[in-house]
Amino acid sequence: MLKFEIYQDDKKVFEDLAYRALMITVMATKKKAIRNLPGYFKGVLDQLVEETYFSDIFMCFNAPVEGFYYPERNL
Repeated sequence: MLKFEIYQDDKKVFEDLAYRALMITVMATKKKAIRNLPGYFKGVLDQLVEETYFSDIFMCFNAPVEGFYYPERNL
């Protein structure tokens, strides 16, 4: 994501999200067996980035939100 110019100022946000994803992954390993640790981490990080940046994406546009379709992801 940092390769895009719009996110260059958000390095601290991405570091914080990566740290939170790491902590969630470590805590999950204590509760259940995870077969693919890097894949689990990537899934958690993707969900955190999606919640942080793309859940409010409609606020960037001058269009009614009734026309947007946003499917819920379940992990």
